[in-house]
Amino acid sequence: MVLLPSSSSLLLCLITTLTVVKIAKGSNNNINNDEQQQRGLLSDDTLQRPSIFTFFDDMDPGNNDQFRSKMRNVDHQLLDNWKSAWSSAGFEPQVLTLQDAERHPRYEEFMEIMSGITLIGDGTPEGRYNELCFLRWLAMASVGGGMMSDYDVFPVKDAINIRSILGDGSSFITLDLVPGYGGMPCLMFGSQDEWLRMSFAILNYAANNKVTNPHGGWSDMYSLLELEKNIPTSYNMQDFVDEASKILNAPLTGESCELASPFVALHFSHSSLAKTGHHIEDRPQLAHQITRFLLHHCPDTVSKRPKIHTFFDEIDPDNQDASRAAIRKVDAGLLSEWSAAWYRAGWNPQILTLADAKRHPNYQNFMSKLEQLKMIGEGTTQATYNEMCFIRWLAMASVEGGGFMSDYDTFPIVKASAIAPLGHGEFIVMDSVPGHGGIPSLMAGSQDEWFRMAFDILNLALENKPSKFNEYGAWSDFYALLELKIAQPSSYLVHDIVGEVDKLLANPYTKELCEDTKPYAALHFSHAGIKQSGHGISDRPKLASGVLKFISEHCQA
Repeated sequence: MVLLPSSSSLLLCLITTLTVVKIAKGSNNNINNDEQQQRGLLSDDTLQRPSIFTFFDDMDPGNNDQFRSKMRNVDHQLLDNWKSAWSSAGFEPQVLTLQDAERHPRYEEFMEIMSGITLIGDGTPEGRYNELCFLRWLAMASVGGGMMSDYDVFPVKDAINIRSILGDGSSFITLDLVPGYGGMPCLMFGSQDEWLRMSFAILNYAANNKVTNPHGGWSDMYSLLELEKNIPTSYNMQDFVDEASKILNAPLTGESCELASPFVALHFSHSSLAKTGHHIEDRPQLAHQITRFLLHHCPDTVSKRPKIHTFFDEIDPDNQDASRAAIRKVDAGLLSEWSAAWYRAGWNPQILTLADAKRHPNYQNFMSKLEQLKMIGEGTTQATYNEMCFIRWLAMASVEGGGFMSDYDTFPIVKASAIAPLGHGEFIVMDSVPGHGGIPSLMAGSQDEWFRMAFDILNLALENKPSKFNEYGAWSDFYALLELKIAQPSSYLVHDIVGEVDKLLANPYTKELCEDTKPYAALHFSHAGIKQSGHGISDRPKLASGVLKFISEHCQA
């Protein structure tokens, strides 16, 4: 998280390097895969290292005076240390150049639009820097998408931790933000299509709108901030990068580990050094020393965290109309928010799909039964959605050891240590219809229990008895779970530690919210709750983000 830069801090950014990351095969660095596995930097099921690219260009190549030569040397030292840090974190550093942007088939179109934009520092090295800041987005689209980082952003978590919060890239995300303004372009992630979309989105915004910042021109940062302000569904934001100023003058002890624990990277920006009394030439060594300590002495290996699962599979993949595209964007935003929220709370978030259910040896038997069941919304995508809701139970039964599953619109408001002891044994549902049974928004059980429950709710629904709750004459896993509790009261345990948000959203950013959420460990931003609160379904990702942030900052000691 950063504060909006002042003009003085921005003007320091005359000569810089830009960095990019994507998934690539192989490794050419000097830390072998066996070593990485021993240190917990690579997962057991893959030896691929996420590649991190740097976009490096001299803003003023013809200038060889003493100051420029000195800063050029600092740049190269920082670049070398940046490569070393990301390599130690389990990434594969590589270098992109302006030629990568030039190879994109839409480069000429991009540059034609760029020619009509007034950039901050036009006609100076600073103007060239801001031009390249726009072009790095197109370079990312050229190399296939992935994650991009500024050269002065250094990792404090390993590759597995960082990848666990990224999702699939189908919705663009910035991992740093300016509170109340928008995303910062120092650590970002998206698919190739999303990078291309965002490349032209920020470029066209700058071309078609008046300059509103005090510098009299545009940069990619200001365009990105304005895009969020005026078109708030353009991209998603998380707060996983912290300014290094908080840790620069702290002793390298457990205190530093605690300060860095909520974040995956630190930004050693010009302003961070200025705030703490350091000089710009100190950046390479400071960044190297601090991130080396944090990576090696503050272990937070995601594999040691309790796992939380959700289930998501595209129910209408061939439908490309505008309404379906809008739903996909909301879903992607929720999944991104879900992963980030559970990660922050100390969990290892995992997204299951239909493929996980298919791995179960009883999948065919399960599906032959499921095909006989009349679903709510028969003949529509709602029926497909309800089928998937039954299938997710079998997907969890395919997970070794079982564990926790939540809807991807259910978010924690307490740390993992408060919820994790409830799992891995007898089946428990942690949301309820008081006096009736469980709501399947947050559940846990052993692998055997998940298997038992998957068939218990399915077999009960197949009996086709009149339902006390189901007014549709058809089924969902929710109604089957309620009916199972009536038919077999001992079939599962019920706790009530998940709060529905319908009443909570009446005054979401007040002290009353702190009191109202005290009984709960998680909040369920359900379709019904959102509608009852007067909000639209498309608001869910940002509502969840805002409420969770308020609770974290104002309701927790």
